[in-house]
Amino acid sequence: MKFRHLTRRFFAALSARVEPSDLVVLEEFLNGSERALFLKLSAADQRHSLDLFRRLWNDGHQTPDLLRAALLHDVGKAAGPLPLAFRVVYSLAAGVNARWAAWLGAPERPGLFRPFYLAAHHPILGAQAAECAGSNPNVVRLIAGHGSPGGDALSKTLYHYDGQM
Repeated sequence: MKFRHLTRRFFAALSARVEPSDLVVLEEFLNGSERALFLKLSAADQRHSLDLFRRLWNDGHQTPDLLRAALLHDVGKAAGPLPLAFRVVYSLAAGVNARWAAWLGAPERPGLFRPFYLAAHHPILGAQAAECAGSNPNVVRLIAGHGSPGGDALSKTLYHYDGQM
């Protein structure tokens, strides 16, 4: 059930920790600008991305573009404040009624609604940031589409694994 997954993510976010030894993988897979993007993420988003990377790696998915996208897929969430309470409300809205989530995340809604916009549009915002950071086009494409299954094997893999984390 999706709400069980969201509950697990909520409690993981509350206790998320990233140790310096966890970040060694960034040196191998990301360029300097991409690492700077990654480090703008909250500890919870860093932990989630590192765990996603590790699960893909341990399951034998060693395509560099997929692994880079796993590390960077949520960088759009760092485009502004996205407090946990807003994430919870947005995720619940999306789980109950996609139209509610679309209304909350509409681009024309400023101010208090900006965190909902970030939650809704973080794949595109992240892809734009990754492109500016010098990510290759395939990584940018994977980040932009990670909110849906996509039509190719790498997109489907990223979507499936992210949905399980």
